[in-house]
Amino acid sequence: MSPPAIEPRRGGAATGLRWVACGDSFTAGLEPGGSWADLVAAPGGEQPIGLTNLAVIGATAAEVERQQLPVAIAAEPHLVTMICGGNDVIDSIRPPIPRLAEDIDRCFGTLASGLPSAARLTATYPPIATDALRPRTRRRIGAGMAALNELIRGAARRHRFACVELHDHPGRADRGNYAADGIHPSRAGLRAAAAVLGAAIVELMGRVGAGDGVAR
Repeated sequence: MSPPAIEPRRGGAATGLRWVACGDSFTAGLEPGGSWADLVAAPGGEQPIGLTNLAVIGATAAEVERQQLPVAIAAEPHLVTMICGGNDVIDSIRPPIPRLAEDIDRCFGTLASGLPSAARLTATYPPIATDALRPRTRRRIGAGMAALNELIRGAARRHRFACVELHDHPGRADRGNYAADGIHPSRAGLRAAAAVLGAAIVELMGRVGAGDGVAR
C-alpha cells in the first residue's frame, strides 16, 4: 500500500541547499512557521535554503517511516534531518522499547540507503521539565526518553548520521525554554534549538563539501 499523501510545508529559498526535514511536533512546530527548522531556514543566512518540512504533529516513528520517508527520498535533497520516536514514548503507559528500537533503526536505515549521498542529521530529545508533570508520569516519560535517546545514538552511528546532543543542552534547566506542558519547547526553546541545530548543519555541510562524509 502506498503511503498516504501528505502536504509538505515549504519555506526558505527555491534554490541553493535543498533540505527535507522529517519528524514529529518538535520539527513540525505547533503553529505555522513555529519550529526550529523554520527558524534555521529563514531568509538572511549565508546560503539560500529551500526547506521542505514533512514533519507532522503526533507522528510516531512508524508513521514517519511510512508517510514521510518515501517523500523525502523522492525529493533527492542535499540534506535530510529526522528526529522521531518521542510520541511512541509519551503516548504509551509502557513504552514498547524493543519495537521502537526496530522502528528507529529502520527509519535511519531507509534514509541512509535511499539517500546515500545526502548529508544526514538527527538529534536526541531534550529532557522534560520536571515541575510540569506528576512524579509517576515524570519517571515514566523520563525513563522512556532516556532509552529512546540511546536508540537514536546507536542508529546514528550505524547509519552514519550526525547526531546533535540536545539531551544535555545547557538550556535544559531553564524552565523558560519549555511550554506549559513541560514537553514541547517554548518560543525561547525553539530559538535555542535552532541555534545549536543550525550550527551543526553548517558544520556538517562544510564537512560534506570538503569530502569528509556525514558521520560524526
